[in-house]
Amino acid sequence: MSRQELIDLLEQLRERYAERKKHLSALLKEIKSDYDEQRKVLSRRSRVKEVYVQYRLFYPEELPPEEALAPEPPPPIPPVDEAARNRMRNNERALANLLEALSVASKALQSEPLDVVKLAKGQELLAKIKPSLLPEQPAILESYSALLKAESEHLGSTFGRILYDAFAAEGLKLEGNPPHMHIGRFRITLDFLKRSARLSYGKESVGKSVGLSAELILKEYHAAHREIYEREIDGKDWLKQLYEAWRVVRFRQGDKSSDANLVACYIEMALRNQPDSFLRREPRKSLFKEYTRAQFAYDVDRFIFRQKLRHDGLTPFLRNASKAETNVLERSIWIVDGETPEGGSYMSTLTFRKEG
Repeated sequence: MSRQELIDLLEQLRERYAERKKHLSALLKEIKSDYDEQRKVLSRRSRVKEVYVQYRLFYPEELPPEEALAPEPPPPIPPVDEAARNRMRNNERALANLLEALSVASKALQSEPLDVVKLAKGQELLAKIKPSLLPEQPAILESYSALLKAESEHLGSTFGRILYDAFAAEGLKLEGNPPHMHIGRFRITLDFLKRSARLSYGKESVGKSVGLSAELILKEYHAAHREIYEREIDGKDWLKQLYEAWRVVRFRQGDKSSDANLVACYIEMALRNQPDSFLRREPRKSLFKEYTRAQFAYDVDRFIFRQKLRHDGLTPFLRNASKAETNVLERSIWIVDGETPEGGSYMSTLTFRKEG
């Protein structure tokens, strides 16, 4: 189904279901009005009786006893039972959602140039419509999704080239294809539907999502590169701090195992690096000294794996995470030891021991 054919079909369906909803809403309105009128009659009759009784208290000789009044009418009886009305109300809401989906999808297709964000919103709404309400839904969704996919691929190809050129202009070689690209150990994930990009060191996120702009992505890369690679740290002092953190975590665990959770050691180490003003006087955000998971992962690789540093004759050893632990941030960290984001493994525990 072509783009114009899809637009024409969506508009035809929108007109048809708008007419259907108009009649259903009118019917529900009349049912409610009839029920409300019955309630008003009953209320007025009750009020008449109440005033009648009050009058006879003062002037009993002027009026016959209240038993002479005609009996009160029965309670209101709706022309349609409650279960049926609930079904009609649900159908009215479903039609409203359907009309919204048809309208959003049609407008997205008519925009020039096509906007993948609007197209994605239309696809999301169409996917929620039940075929029992809209028999054409499967065919519409298939054609609509194909157009969205093609437009996303076109955008990916166009923006990918722009991004390659932006990095190349600074002597940097970007590799891979949208939506996943990488430069060294950094991965750039592009989300064309949300018009955003995310940078990660290995599989550890760095910074915040930025807009789909080559300038912003390049700026975020340079900032992350400085924050991770360009820090001046004494390796021996760093390993001593890690050892002290490992001892604290083991003590808290309360067991005799020499293994300690690596993430817990990292958090303990980050806290021990805070200035006295943060720890002892006022733990304000402005006083917090940041130490990210990505920075820690890089330090583990350079000081433990590459420089193979030791502390007081003890060698640090890391253990690979189990499959279950890899999906839990509190249980493991991705340590990059290769030249690409994928060159590494999830690590879960740390221990220090003498070799030989």
